[in-house]
Amino acid sequence: MTLQQKVQSIYQALLRACKIRDRVLILVNAYYLGQLLETESTNPSERIMLQNMMTIYYRLGVTRIYYLFEFLEVEQIQHTQIINFATIRQLKACEFRALINYTHQLSIRNEEETDEFLLEFKN
Repeated sequence: MTLQQKVQSIYQALLRACKIRDRVLILVNAYYLGQLLETESTNPSERIMLQNMMTIYYRLGVTRIYYLFEFLEVEQIQHTQIINFATIRQLKACEFRALINYTHQLSIRNEEETDEFLLEFKN
């Protein structure tokens, strides 16, 4: 399956999730779509071509959701209770940057706690 086919498939899954109003499924599909756009595209022109397969509304949202959960991993989406696609999409740029910094700090703290636990467990 080509990258273009993958993007099209996940985008269609995202739209289906929106139709049935499944908040978690919307966020998960948005995460994977953002991941494809940000990590799998080989050059800027390919990324733009892939982004043009979706509306501007989804283009910004999927990228933001990917960056938001990039350090926390996609599994963390299952633990969210309130956050949704529209909320993330509507954040101002400075609010979004602050949120990204916060999630990055959380991931660092979790790694340190895991390392400490493993050290204690080994002793």
